[in-house]
Amino acid sequence: MLPANYKPGDKLEINWGGQWYPGEVLEVKDGNYKVRYDGYGAAWDEWASAERLRGKATAVATEQVAAGYKPGERVEGKSFGMWFKGTVTGTEGGKVKVKFDSGTEEALPPDRVRHDATAAPRAQPVAGTRPAGAKAGIEGAFLRVETFYLNGGLTLSNQAWFFTKDGRFSKAPAGGFSFKDFAVKAPTDGSYWIDGGKITLAYADGSAPVSYDFKDKGDELVWGGLGSSRVEGFRKGWRFDGEYEGGASIGGGAVMASSTLVFRRDGTFARESVANVSGTSDRSVVTAGTTGASAGTYEFDGFTLTLRSNGEPARSYTVLAFGDKDEAGRPEYLYRDGTMMRRQK
Repeated sequence: MLPANYKPGDKLEINWGGQWYPGEVLEVKDGNYKVRYDGYGAAWDEWASAERLRGKATAVATEQVAAGYKPGERVEGKSFGMWFKGTVTGTEGGKVKVKFDSGTEEALPPDRVRHDATAAPRAQPVAGTRPAGAKAGIEGAFLRVETFYLNGGLTLSNQAWFFTKDGRFSKAPAGGFSFKDFAVKAPTDGSYWIDGGKITLAYADGSAPVSYDFKDKGDELVWGGLGSSRVEGFRKGWRFDGEYEGGASIGGGAVMASSTLVFRRDGTFARESVANVSGTSDRSVVTAGTTGASAGTYEFDGFTLTLRSNGEPARSYTVLAFGDKDEAGRPEYLYRDGTMMRRQK
């Protein structure tokens, strides 16, 4: 419930691009509030309606609700007006991080998450047992692109796959990845084995192992009729000047999201994001959109990129380098938690 009004000097949180940021009310005029974001200068001041503001007590209550969801729990998350099945990977800043079955992940407010009543109780993560005579032996990171139809439109799902020689794998992990620290624990982790021209994937969620026709071409793995290309990570502490832009189009363009990341050699970054949703009925066409921006410092370390925004908790992403590199060593594409971003300059 929103308070009747805020007054200058009140500390609160402001919704910008779907994220809540701490700030302060500077002025009040005609039912709108001029706000300043903590850690940002006057250039970022803006006028906001009451619907975009919430008091600290509301934020605490929201965090308590979010904390009720546990990693590994099956839920449904509402993304761009539609409910999709997924798995909770954690909570952060009063939001529930949901890994959708399509492979993408979002941090959602609790009112956009609900328990999946159709889900059977999930087994504890366990590694599958490799049959006698079967082998493993794959080692490295691979990029795989799958397609599926949503609302009559073709949608792409970019997935990072990691394999270890001893027979473990992780499918599309979010939040960073390290071979050194990898242990089978998420529902999308598991064990694999190769036997008789087939690869078998045994997920840690307790579901039945699945086998596919398989070919190992060295820098390309083929299973289920789709190829996966070998990719690299980034050396620890790598810094550069450059800009990457990328996003997603879902349901034939019904949902489009775009993000731009600008990296600087001094270790700082700037980010802008735009999301648009459109829907058509027999009488009208409805569109809506949000924008957001942030800035701070960055750090690459293997397959992990950590962004530290001013005044916000650090957030890590799983990253891959894909495509040809230029003279500065910048890859043509940067994979970031399921999103392919292309080098712009």
